[in-house]
Amino acid sequence: MPPLLALNPPLAASLLEYRTRRLPAALANAIAHNQSGAMWPWESAVSGEPVSTWAVADEHEIHITGDIAHAFWRSFHATGNVSWLNRTAWPVLVSACDFLAARTVPVPAARRPGGNVTLRQVIGPDEHAGGNLTLRQVIGPDEHAGVVDSNAYTNALARVVLDACVSAAARLARHDVGPAVVARWRDVSERLWLPLRSDLYAGGSVHPQYEGYQGEPINQADVALLYYPLGMLGAVDDDVARRDLLFYQPLSSTASTKGYYTGDSAYSISWLALSNRTAADTQFALAFEHMDTAHFYVWSEIAHEGVQSGHLNFLTGAGGYLQNLIYGYGGLRYAEDELSVRPLLPPDSVTALRLRAVAFMGCRLTFAYNVSTLLVTLVSRPDKSGVALRLQAGGGAGEEPLVLGQMVSRPRRDGDRFAVRAVPALGRGVC
Repeated sequence: MPPLLALNPPLAASLLEYRTRRLPAALANAIAHNQSGAMWPWESAVSGEPVSTWAVADEHEIHITGDIAHAFWRSFHATGNVSWLNRTAWPVLVSACDFLAARTVPVPAARRPGGNVTLRQVIGPDEHAGGNLTLRQVIGPDEHAGVVDSNAYTNALARVVLDACVSAAARLARHDVGPAVVARWRDVSERLWLPLRSDLYAGGSVHPQYEGYQGEPINQADVALLYYPLGMLGAVDDDVARRDLLFYQPLSSTASTKGYYTGDSAYSISWLALSNRTAADTQFALAFEHMDTAHFYVWSEIAHEGVQSGHLNFLTGAGGYLQNLIYGYGGLRYAEDELSVRPLLPPDSVTALRLRAVAFMGCRLTFAYNVSTLLVTLVSRPDKSGVALRLQAGGGAGEEPLVLGQMVSRPRRDGDRFAVRAVPALGRGVC
């Protein structure tokens, strides 16, 4: 989804439309499970009803509902389409937030050895007056762990989605959801449990993948997903994030899990956001072990000691590889009314990178850069629009309007961030 959002918005929109059309089935599925809101199954087909042969996943892998809502919110950031947010995305967001908020339960004090902590704290003396909340009996992305309580990714995703619902309600000034509901979303988000433990890693405190986790091998990067795609750097201290990656990365490469191409890209992108090129490049290189040159250069699910196995044409791997280039080395990030890049050159003597026709606010921009220069070009725009785009250079060098067909050149160094901001405008000739 993220590569399509940037490079092929119509195809991304079709994926979201699949979910929109199956919202009634997700609402019915929630009722069947005595839940509020909408509960999308782990696997579905034309009907939108659960179809997985592993029925336990359809019942417990509830992060799917959060993932879908998160995709809709990110799509709004990329398009800026308030009408679409109001008409199409809002029912999905509301249904997901109702489901996630209702699914939370209190964390007993006996299970909080470090005291109450919130997702907006690393680990501190402050305690939330209402006590922490969590999601129990869930399956996280690391499905081999089975049904667990307090999965780090599921709890963190719920926080991100609930915050999105609060933001969307404020942006749209909706009246069909009362202030008490919005206040409930905000309260649950602030109280969701994401504890740290000091007994797992000799280097310091890390986030346990789930309650009771004891350092078992993993085949998915649940905790790394906090940093990409959930974007929780800043909400979590950088030192904690580094320890999380250092702790879990080797556990993804044990005798029982080595070779699964499921978490490598998340680790690499997170390391790039933390400015550790050595660690990021090492993870990125694993992609090429999975590339099946005998079958049209698709990716295999597993590659270990030169032997490829598992699923062929593994779309998860292909999507991860694309994201590693676009959102990792390209440093692309969507936020409300803003598209930013933090460009870095990939390894193996790559001297330049071009991200062509990146979608933002209905416009298309090309970002091209080498070791010293970034070039930004507005290559297309709608005939009519209500926003203008302005480039804010790294280092606080001021803003410059982007004009159709005119290339803007800026000096760059590794670590520089450049933002394209959307500002209100009138008339033709702007995005």
